[in-house]
Amino acid sequence: PVAQPKEVPDLWDAPITACARTSSAEQAIAIARDKESIADARRERRPFHAQDGVAAVPLYETAAACFRQGGDAASATESANEAATLRKEMYDDFRTHRVRLEHALSIQDLVTSRREVRTLLAFLEGRQGDYLTWLSNLDRKLKLKVGRT
Repeated sequence: PVAQPKEVPDLWDAPITACARTSSAEQAIAIARDKESIADARRERRPFHAQDGVAAVPLYETAAACFRQGGDAASATESANEAATLRKEMYDDFRTHRVRLEHALSIQDLVTSRREVRTLLAFLEGRQGDYLTWLSNLDRKLKLKVGRT
């Protein structure tokens, strides 16, 4: 396949530090609880859908910001810690799958290569760039080659 681009996109934009505009502390706390419960559910689905783990990080960050705005420092700290921990875990998983893909390509294990490509595409769902184009093209090529064997 064509050489892999050197630039790999980040899984997230900058960390979220502000809560949406709210008129009261109660509204901020309500938003925080809602975001946190959605993030918890996505984190639980992470082993099965990488994109849910990626999506959970900004939800936890938003929850932390809203808890802070609502005056609940303990919950803000807890949500911020969840975001930081999950951010690190997801980044490590993403790196592991990239290394697995490189290895599978080097030994010409087409089935494993295709599985890793599809996993990486799930991590980067909604992103754009040369790396995603390369992964998409590689997925199509591997699909054709795996189909022939």
